[in-house]
Amino acid sequence: NMHIHIERNIPDEKTYTDIKGKKVVEQKDLMGRMFLVSREVTPEKWKFTGRQKKILDLPCMEAIHAGDKDTITAWYTPNIPVQAGPEHISGLPGMVLEAHLGTMVRLTAKRITPDADIAKIKAPTKGKKICAEDFEKLQLEKTEEMRKQYGGKGNVIIMQHTR
Repeated sequence: NMHIHIERNIPDEKTYTDIKGKKVVEQKDLMGRMFLVSREVTPEKWKFTGRQKKILDLPCMEAIHAGDKDTITAWYTPNIPVQAGPEHISGLPGMVLEAHLGTMVRLTAKRITPDADIAKIKAPTKGKKICAEDFEKLQLEKTEEMRKQYGGKGNVIIMQHTR
């Protein structure tokens, strides 16, 4: 039973992936309120390009997934045989060390800490429990409220930083 825990540089935001149970729990901040967002992991269908490069001195291979919203380009290493990565990326035969989500977001591993004490890694507990679909609806509502509050008439852009 293996769990992967990825922390972001945003205070108190955490992602916990239970690979065996195929579940993700995220501790997310939405305008000062903390939520525990849960979702099922559904592996994407990947096209392997054959391109290779090194990340953190590990050999990585490129794979591409054309999704509903964005195209995901992932660089994974078979040297870490764990089907996981950032932003719920899964289904590749190795750990994802770099991912491009569309043209706007690029996530890259900065370090790998071996021999982590798996028993110490726990799912986050801070925040109101909510499913992913309800959280996304709430995010849209709050964005729309802000747009109205600040008079967004096409010349105001509100960017949500969720990564």
